[in-house]
Amino acid sequence: MFQKACEGRNAEGCYNLGVSYEKGSGVPQDASRAAALYQESCEGGAFLGCNDLGLSYEKGSGVPQDDVRARELYTKACDGGEVQGCTNLGWLYDRGRGVPENERLAAALYEKACDGGNAQGCYNLGSAYENGNGVPKDKRRALALYDRACERGLAESCYALGAKYALGYEYGADVAKDKRRAISLFEKACEGRYAKSCNGLAIDYLLGDGVPKSVYSAVSLFEKACEYGYADSCNRLGVYYEKGNEVPQDLSRAAAMYAKACEGQHAEGCYNLGMSYEKGSGVPQDAARAAELKQQAAARGFRAR
Repeated sequence: MFQKACEGRNAEGCYNLGVSYEKGSGVPQDASRAAALYQESCEGGAFLGCNDLGLSYEKGSGVPQDDVRARELYTKACDGGEVQGCTNLGWLYDRGRGVPENERLAAALYEKACDGGNAQGCYNLGSAYENGNGVPKDKRRALALYDRACERGLAESCYALGAKYALGYEYGADVAKDKRRAISLFEKACEGRYAKSCNGLAIDYLLGDGVPKSVYSAVSLFEKACEYGYADSCNRLGVYYEKGNEVPQDLSRAAAMYAKACEGQHAEGCYNLGMSYEKGSGVPQDAARAAELKQQAAARGFRAR
C-alpha cells in the first residue's frame, strides 16, 4: 500500500514506507533505503520525513554521520510545523553539535515544541528550568513541565516527576514528600516501558518502601526492567536464579540473565557469566570463554572480591 502511494508521488506514502524499511516491518530492514525514502518524502513536503532524515544523519544510520546536515533538516522540519524537529534542533544547540552551543536558543526551541504538543520538548524545557540552562532556574516551573510531558505520555518524564515527589523538600520548590504520588508516577513510567523506573519500583517492593513488601512483585518488575534493557536488573535476576533466592534455582536461566546483562555492558554480568562458563553452571564448561568474559569485566572496571 505504501509502495503504491510512494510510486504515485505521495510524500506521506514515501515517509511511511521509509518507516517500514527502518523498522523492518513487512520489508527487509534497510537503513539506507529508509533514508532515501525520507529524503523523497521531505522533498515532497512531508516535514516528518525531514525530521527523520535529520535523525538518520545525526546517528549515521543509512547515511554518513553529519550534524550540520541534521541541523539543516531539523530546521526545515521545525519551520514547516513539525514540532519534533524543533525539539531535535534544540538538542543540537544544547550540545553544540553542528552549531555553536546556545542554551538560550535551545530553550526557546523546546518551548516552541512543547507549545505545539511535543512531550519531549516539554521535558527538555523542564530540565532547562530545573538546572537554569538558558532560562532562569525555576524548579516549580520545571515540575509543571515534567507533569505536562508525563500527561502527554513521556514515560521518562513521569519517572523524573516521581523522583521529585520521592525527594520532597530536598528537591526544593516547596514540594512536600509524597511517596504514594511518587509510586503512582513510577508505575506509569514502568507501564510506558521506562526500564529504570521498573528497576526502582522493584527495589521499593523489596524494601517495602511506600508499597507492601513483596518479593514476588519485585522479581516481576526486575524481569520487566531486564526485558526493557536495564542491564543491572538482568544481573540481579541472574544472581537470584543462580542461588535460588527469591525464585526457584535455575542455572540455565541464571546464565541467560548474565549474558543479557553482559550484552548491556554490565561488567559484573560479564564476570558472572564467565564464572558460569568456568564452573559449567547452566552452560557447557569452557575455560577459554570464561577467561575472555572475565577479561571483558576487568576492562569495564569490575574487580572480583
